[in-house]
Amino acid sequence: MFSIDIYDENFLKEIFAVTDANSLPETPPNYPPFFSWDKTAGFEVDKISNIWKKSNKENFDRNPTIYVHVPFCEYICKFCGFYRKIPKNNIEINKYLKALEKEVLFLKKTFKNLPIRNLFIGGGTPTILSEDELEFMFGIFKDNFNITKNTRIAIESSPQTLTYPKAKKLKKLGVGFLSMGIQSFNEQLMRSFNRPQTMSQCVNALKNAKKAGIKNVEADLMVGLPGQTEKIFMKDVDILSKFDLERVYIFDWQPKEFTGFKNFHGASLGLSDLRKAREWRKKAIDLLVKRQGYTTESGHWMSKRKGGEWPYTYDQQENEGYSILGLGPTGMSYCTDGQRYQNISSVSKYVSLIEKNKLPIAIIHFPSKRDEMVNYALLKYIHTGSLVINRFKKKFKKNPEDVFKKEFDYLCKKDIILKAGSSYALKDRTRAIFFLKAVFYSPELIKKLARRAKIKIEYKNSGSAKKSISEKVSDSRNLKIIYLGKNFKRELIGLEGLKSEKRDFKDIAAELKSKNSKGLNEVIFMDGDFIEYEKACFLINIAGKIGYKKVSFFTSGLTGASAEKFKKLKKYGIDKFYLNMPDFQDSGFSNKDVKVKNAFWAKKAGLNLVMTAILNEKEFGNIEKRFSLAKKLGAEEFLYVLPSGYKNHNTAALYEKLKKNAKKINAAASRKKIKVKILNSLPCFLQSYNEFFENFLFVSDAREEGDLIKIEVCLKCKYSSHCPGPREEYLKELKHFDIKPIKV
Repeated sequence: MFSIDIYDENFLKEIFAVTDANSLPETPPNYPPFFSWDKTAGFEVDKISNIWKKSNKENFDRNPTIYVHVPFCEYICKFCGFYRKIPKNNIEINKYLKALEKEVLFLKKTFKNLPIRNLFIGGGTPTILSEDELEFMFGIFKDNFNITKNTRIAIESSPQTLTYPKAKKLKKLGVGFLSMGIQSFNEQLMRSFNRPQTMSQCVNALKNAKKAGIKNVEADLMVGLPGQTEKIFMKDVDILSKFDLERVYIFDWQPKEFTGFKNFHGASLGLSDLRKAREWRKKAIDLLVKRQGYTTESGHWMSKRKGGEWPYTYDQQENEGYSILGLGPTGMSYCTDGQRYQNISSVSKYVSLIEKNKLPIAIIHFPSKRDEMVNYALLKYIHTGSLVINRFKKKFKKNPEDVFKKEFDYLCKKDIILKAGSSYALKDRTRAIFFLKAVFYSPELIKKLARRAKIKIEYKNSGSAKKSISEKVSDSRNLKIIYLGKNFKRELIGLEGLKSEKRDFKDIAAELKSKNSKGLNEVIFMDGDFIEYEKACFLINIAGKIGYKKVSFFTSGLTGASAEKFKKLKKYGIDKFYLNMPDFQDSGFSNKDVKVKNAFWAKKAGLNLVMTAILNEKEFGNIEKRFSLAKKLGAEEFLYVLPSGYKNHNTAALYEKLKKNAKKINAAASRKKIKVKILNSLPCFLQSYNEFFENFLFVSDAREEGDLIKIEVCLKCKYSSHCPGPREEYLKELKHFDIKPIKV
């Protein structure tokens, strides 16, 4: 059984929140999470070394990466979530460097003759080291590892520590990638976090790196900092947009373990603050893309030239995965098919353990083959949105459809993933963040995490774990969001369940109440079939009592209605009546048709009448007639519904057809003086972007909420999983439509 079948969902969410909080910033969702790894007080060199040897031999073609943590800083910045400290003196730095050299010597033979993929030196602030200390440190790696001309060498820096002579030294030592931790150009904001950097220091440091000839320079900014306003953040972005850098990284601030805000919001910003920060970030990326021509493959970083080749420092299954040797305090190691461990978070203990001829390991895990497969699956879903069957087969010599048959079946039924060509693609990212863990995390692992977190286990249906009706329906999949205006959003409340069964009134009422409590005050009730008049009255009554200001219906018509009854509906507070277009012959339509009667009654009662029709191939030949009949029925507006996601429809062909007929539709609408809108429209067209998808491309980012199937990039918005809406340049192609994106 899956963990979600055994444990209460609120309990699982609490467990997942704790594991996220007890991780370093930007750590990917590895399985099992390192909060569950076993504690140890150092480890014997031979055992660790032998496992590395075996792994490196079996994965000789997967060149490893080395990450080195230099924990020293001039100041302890309160926003930073990484282990760091102010060195007492040069003696402490020298002891650290000597211990680092010895740690390397412990493992030197296990990496003999293996070309190193990336050498990444992070911190802390590595450039706090003097030029001589930097030369000594780089010498350790060059003397003991196979650093080749193809090794990507990267280092992190800060504005206060990167002088021009030091930048020249780094260039001479082979550094090709330099990250500059600006965080913000605003001096007052940075001082509030105990970082007294100046604007001129930031500008000069970036200039020093470029002047020294370092080929790839990155600047880091933080968004969501306490005390930061949109004006301050966008000013930072404006300043940065004037530099021709290879990469820009915008990091959502996370108040984690080592920050000065450990208990600020747990592991992340509160939801409202997080959404606000994301909106700022989207604006920032739009500005940077426009001014500097960056490409974006994530909601957090933009790059050009060789900036897209930036080395990774964590196991993210980049290029199907490779080992990472973590050195220094808190260094994290991922030894493929062998072991995972993290070094101790203390310079003094790190030095002490190495002097005792022990590896300074604090926590460790020896993964099983299934652990590795689950880890791969989770990382692929969260980072790329899909698990490609043939790639999994090549890596593990097993078919994922056999290994994860039950998991795939469950997630498909829950509408989290779907089979898309040769992949199992992520369909619903918002829910996936929870459900992937709830399905792939084993029940035994959940128990272990609960013990570590000292959280009482809550089983399904236990007394304290029961949910109210409103809580149950808050995750309803019958609800879609449609944007029909500039400054408000209405919610479409489905009156049918997933299997077309009619929903219970209590269920609908609970959903209405839940949404209203969150600020929603307009609602559209939708049923693909006819709705009984009495049921419509009951729904209006419920919505009114709850507090909804405007109520509409989207239906094929009301049964049991009459002209007088429609007048009552108007009196009750109906706003609009969306009516599916009646069938017609060349001679027109029959006044005996129930839909036609509904239209006349609605218009006579003074309701805003909107005629609707599914947009398919036949519709493009009936545009004039559709609009003429809609006007005869009294409609001022016509709503085409694109069958996005429906079976047996070629969505790409339909969009191309729409593009070709756009002027024709617009001209007909102008002649008939009828407004035309599109429902279910995506603001982009199909582009064969990824060889592993047939018709659809799923693009999103792990840290975004929402889900969207995107067809071609219309505004370089690959970085966002929630479409922010088409911008003006794109709408010029279809400017006659009031196109607004919705979740598909």
